Amino acid sequence: MQAEPGGAQRVTEAAACAGREVLWFFPDGTTPGQRQVAARAATDLTGAPYSFADYAALAAVRLHLDLVAHGLRDYVAASGRLICSQLVDEAYRRAGVDLIPGRRPGDVTPADLARLAIP
Repeated sequence: MQAEPGGAQRVTEAAACAGREVLWFFPDGTTPGQRQVAARAATDLTGAPYSFADYAALAAVRLHLDLVAHGLRDYVAASGRLICSQLVDEAYRRAGVDLIPGRRPGDVTPADLARLAIP
C-alpha cells in the first residue's frame, strides 16, 4: 500500500521499491496473525485520501501548540485522510497493535516509524 495525493493505493513490490531505499520490518511482539490482519486493514484503506493538513497537525503536536493541534486533529480525523505513516499506524491499530503507546491515533510521523525499525 502506498499513500499518495490521489489516495492510498495498492502497488506492486517492484513499483514500490523502484529507485528507492526500502526498509522492511515487523514491529516487535507482533504475531503473524496480527500482521495479516494489518495487511488486510491496509488494503481496506485503498482510496483513503491524502492530506497535507496532516503535516500541519503533526507540526503543531511537535511544537506543543495544543489548541491548534486539537482542531487540526479533529479535522483530519473527520476527513479520513492519511499520510503514509498514518496509514501504517491505522492498519496496525485495526489489528490490535499500538505501534507507539502513549500517543493519540494519527500522531505518527515517518520518522516515528523509522525509529521503530532502526532502534
